[in-house]
Amino acid sequence: MSASCEFPAEIVSAITNPTLYEGDFGPAVVELQKLLNAKGANLLVDGFLGPATKAAVILFQQQRGLVPDGATGLIVWKELREDKPPIRLEDMCLSYNPLNFPHQAEALQWLQNQLPPRTLAEFVRRWQQKL
Repeated sequence: MSASCEFPAEIVSAITNPTLYEGDFGPAVVELQKLLNAKGANLLVDGFLGPATKAAVILFQQQRGLVPDGATGLIVWKELREDKPPIRLEDMCLSYNPLNFPHQAEALQWLQNQLPPRTLAEFVRRWQQKL
């Protein structure tokens, strides 16, 4: 006869989604650092939640519209594990509507200002000709 061992959902969640703070260390921090790196951070995966990892958590929270407190709780874990495809310029062009979203023109101007003139010139050349 085998005994079945099931843990309450709260315990499983606390184990798989621990709340982490600056100064914490261990395997959960390693996973956190790997997930942050997969989202664009450039962290040393050392298992220590130091200032660089905390800053990456805060930036991630800001990008996702979360409270930027540097703590990694359930919501941050869910967002980190979510596999959202990156925004593509092609998609943006299809949904461009300055009447409903007047901020879009300003956002595009900002993006244009981030690109070197040589890159913009090459973009225009490719856009105007069939490749």
